[in-house]
Amino acid sequence: MTRLSVLMVLFFIINASPAFSQTTACEVGKQRIGGGYVFQCAADGVHGTQAALSDISVSATWSTANNLCGSYGWRLPSINELGEMNKTIKGIANFDDEYWSADASGDYPCGYCGDYGKCSLYYSFSGTYFYCACNYTYYRVRCVDNF
Repeated sequence: MTRLSVLMVLFFIINASPAFSQTTACEVGKQRIGGGYVFQCAADGVHGTQAALSDISVSATWSTANNLCGSYGWRLPSINELGEMNKTIKGIANFDDEYWSADASGDYPCGYCGDYGKCSLYYSFSGTYFYCACNYTYYRVRCVDNF
C-alpha cells in the first residue's frame, strides 16, 4: 500500500467512526454527522434527540412504521416529539403532512376502528394537530433516535 492509500484509509475510518464524528455540543436545528436533525437537547447540553433526515416511508401502517424504524435501530417519535419537531426543525427537515407517532390512542377514543384493529395517534404538520387513526391506516414515517 502506498502512503497516500494508507492516509485515505485512515481518513475514511476516522470520519466514519461514531467516536470521531460526533460533536460534543447539542444544538437544536443542526444536522449531526452521520445522524439527523437535532430537535431536542437534554439538560447536560450534550445528549438529545434527532429526527432522520428524510421520511423512511411515505405510506405505511402503524405496525410497518414501527418495524421500519426498528430495523435501523431508531424508533417512532412520540406525539410530543412530533410537536417539538414542528416547532424546531419543520423549516429545514422537509416534513410533508401526516406522520405516525409511537403513542397508542389512550385517552383519545377511536371508536370507528371496531373489530379491525387498534388505534394510534398521528400528527399533522400542515394543521399542527394530532388525532387517532386505526393502525391499518397509511401515514408517513419519520424515525427518531436519542444520542
